[in-house]
Amino acid sequence: MNIILLLLTARFLKRKISMKRLLIVAAVSSSTVFLILTPLEGFFLHPLGKFLLSVGVVIGTFGFYNFSFLFPRFIYVLYGQFCSRRRSACFS
Repeated sequence: MNIILLLLTARFLKRKISMKRLLIVAAVSSSTVFLILTPLEGFFLHPLGKFLLSVGVVIGTFGFYNFSFLFPRFIYVLYGQFCSRRRSACFS
């Protein structure tokens, strides 16, 4: 799911990204599912943890040039992460 969301975000924003970088970031962000089995569960289920994870994923995938490049990418990824888990919250 993460790789599709990041790839579509890059296509929509017409940005070129490295496929190797995309695969690595998607694998790392998907592996956070296993953190539910650790004491860090509370942090990664908290909205602040999700926010920081989203920022890390966006910066890891697209890099950080300046804030005007980061902000649109971050909004698309953050919206996708929250809506993929709570469909009713996004469409009400």
